[in-house]
Amino acid sequence: MKTEQPILVTTVTAKDKFGKGILVFSNGYLATEGSKPLGVSQTSAEANDLIPLTVQGIALVQIALPVTVGEKLQAIDDGYVAPYSGGEIVGYSLDAGSNTGDLVRVLLV
Repeated sequence: MKTEQPILVTTVTAKDKFGKGILVFSNGYLATEGSKPLGVSQTSAEANDLIPLTVQGIALVQIALPVTVGEKLQAIDDGYVAPYSGGEIVGYSLDAGSNTGDLVRVLLV
């Protein structure tokens, strides 16, 4: 079982419906490609739900493309992470993953 180790958690109001492990901005919208979101959703959310975000620590994050252990990650559209190709680094993968939607542990930066 993969675990999370949140160090800093805050709450935002979700502007969209999304699942656990999605990168979210401070305004409650999903992260976009190359951006620096506030944190990672700890739960699924409907629009206008208050949701906890892991801002610092190790979080379970949904991937869009295959990742390897130790790989730099960036946000892409819809709040997923993918291997770094430009923009802001959001963290480093602590697990490998191969399928869209897989949850991998990410050390947030």
